[in-house]
Amino acid sequence: MDMKTKIFSALAEPSRLQIVGLLHEGSLTVGEIADRLHIRQPQVSKHLRVLQEAGVVEFKAEANRRIYKLRLEPFKALDLWLKEYRDIWEEKFENLDGYLQELQESDNEKAGGSKMETEVKITHTFNAPRDLVFKAFTDSEHLQNWWGPKGWTFHVSQSDFRTGGVFLYSQKPADGDEMWVKFVYSEIIVPEKIVYSSFFSDEKGNIIRAPFNANWPLETLNTLTFTENEGKTTVTAIVTPISAAKEELKAFGDSQDMVHEGFSVTFHQLEDYLAKIKLNSEK
Repeated sequence: MDMKTKIFSALAEPSRLQIVGLLHEGSLTVGEIADRLHIRQPQVSKHLRVLQEAGVVEFKAEANRRIYKLRLEPFKALDLWLKEYRDIWEEKFENLDGYLQELQESDNEKAGGSKMETEVKITHTFNAPRDLVFKAFTDSEHLQNWWGPKGWTFHVSQSDFRTGGVFLYSQKPADGDEMWVKFVYSEIIVPEKIVYSSFFSDEKGNIIRAPFNANWPLETLNTLTFTENEGKTTVTAIVTPISAAKEELKAFGDSQDMVHEGFSVTFHQLEDYLAKIKLNSEK
């Protein structure tokens, strides 16, 4: 049996794969591994023996304990071996990407040349630390000072910032009707990422069609990521229609400029608000 076969055979057993995952985080004793995996020490020792024979782990003795850690060499060898197959698949995926692009262009032509974009991406850098910018997106006391179209009133009806939580608010222009919007959060990583679905709704949170366009997608997925560099925070927002029909995709594609403009204005309002916070803190 060659070394690659030994390694794959050793890693094929689920418990041994879990042990490798634990050791990837740092060196551990048999007892520590047993505690984390909730299995008996003799079983752990047996698994470690197989991994050691395959060259995946090694240990050093300290007093009456053996401290195990991963060996990098076998994983480097596997990576080189797998690279040949990755190159083949990458070429195939590039071919598939080209084919899908051709299909998309063909669909656009059948739709009369209208845009069928399925994603909007907006990036903006704020002169403020990430924790503060993240809080501005998640605290209703902050949001009411900058979110939404300029000059519109903003009212929060429900604010539950957690995975599965709902944020329900209304916004109203000076000379128009009130509009309700609902967010449902699906992923939150403080202070790095927020993922939520956005819907137009009534005041009770029941989903309705967008008041400005009956073909606007009922649901859009919004992914916000926050990265900090030298005290400045870059926010990247990606908006994607979910389970949209062809006419909804067309409406979304035709509104690219409107979506970009809306986010741009809103982000500049946040920029001004953050500057006010900084100014007040320096007084």
